[in-house]
Amino acid sequence: MKVLVTGGTGYIGSHTVVELQNNGYHPVIIDNLSNSNANVVERIEKISGKKPDFEKIDLCDSESLKKFFDNQKDIESVIHFAAFKAVGESVNDPLKYYKNNVDGMINLLKELTERGINNFVYSSSCTVYGEADKLPVTEDSPIKKAESPYGFTKQIGEQILFDLSKVSGLNTIILRYFNPTGAHNLGTGKGNSVMEVINSFEEVSGLKLKFRIGPRRSGDVVSIYSDTKKANELLNWKAERDLNNMMLTSWNWEKTL
Repeated sequence: MKVLVTGGTGYIGSHTVVELQNNGYHPVIIDNLSNSNANVVERIEKISGKKPDFEKIDLCDSESLKKFFDNQKDIESVIHFAAFKAVGESVNDPLKYYKNNVDGMINLLKELTERGINNFVYSSSCTVYGEADKLPVTEDSPIKKAESPYGFTKQIGEQILFDLSKVSGLNTIILRYFNPTGAHNLGTGKGNSVMEVINSFEEVSGLKLKFRIGPRRSGDVVSIYSDTKKANELLNWKAERDLNNMMLTSWNWEKTL
């Protein structure tokens, strides 16, 4: 099966491409490289032994997107990662986020519905929960007012999918990510405090960090982490890495850049 991965040279996207390859799928990447580098394609090949198809395309460029699908007629499924994702930046430049995250997604969905491509996985965010009343959050936790324009773009994206699925054949899954970290063989779990992360990094790297505790960043919630029970039971998934492993693999990756 050929699977389109938008934002496939990004952090989560590139890991997903590797897993798709390792499980017999044919991933095709489109990315505008606004927050990544084309050399990620070569890095994917080094890990999996297979070089994925890649085209530099911005989802906001509807004409380029149309030409892409005209030339790729056998795509069966789409995993949509392409979006700006910095909470603080979205507070300072909201129009940038609304244009990229919402307009780009609408352009993509327009092409899919016109071509009968009905399998869609959406990379959403835990920011849709806003300032949660109860932790950990579950799939049934209420959606609250977003604390940032970024979070609101993800709420808009989810609503678009709910509305579109009612009037089309679209089959969609929404994944609400928290804060992933680590390099290849990544595992994530319950959120950690800033001091836990700093202490862990110093332990694995042998370096002492200079840091200053400042005011809370605009747009961030106080605390949020997930209840993984559903993934444990339904998907037989569980976190396999601890914080030290995440810091170590991240540090090793940084030293290769």
